[in-house]
Amino acid sequence: MRKMSKKVTAVLLSMMMVFTLTISNASAKTVSGYYLISAVSTTYFKKKGRTLTVKTKKANPISYVKTNDYGKAKKTVRNKKFKLSKTCKYYLSSIGSGNKLYDFKSMKKKTSYSAIKKHIKDVHSLKDGSNFGVVFVVKKGTVTKVVMVSA
Repeated sequence: MRKMSKKVTAVLLSMMMVFTLTISNASAKTVSGYYLISAVSTTYFKKKGRTLTVKTKKANPISYVKTNDYGKAKKTVRNKKFKLSKTCKYYLSSIGSGNKLYDFKSMKKKTSYSAIKKHIKDVHSLKDGSNFGVVFVVKKGTVTKVVMVSA
């Protein structure tokens, strides 16, 4: 009888530990918002699997905005790894009116990752890309849209 009670308490304790670990992992903070980079400032833009790594120059870090309003942008980091969702879409768009990062109405044309990367390489070779940027739309920690914004 004593051995049985020890086994039961051991099982109960292990189950309690498992539940506490799963609860603490489930409440991890996820970030949603918009990340903006300038094409001229990017030094590394590479996709491997479902992760996209972006590195920028020291003078122009990656900007973070909670809403689609450029006036509230905060400079965050120079290097960032983005986790792409399985249904991540790539779009072309123009600059929005006022302080908007991009225009929703002109976002109809879809493009691909390779086209965006090719355009960034062209900007670096021509040294003329002040009117071109890339916006990452992040929801719950994963990128759902990558928007190439041009003037």
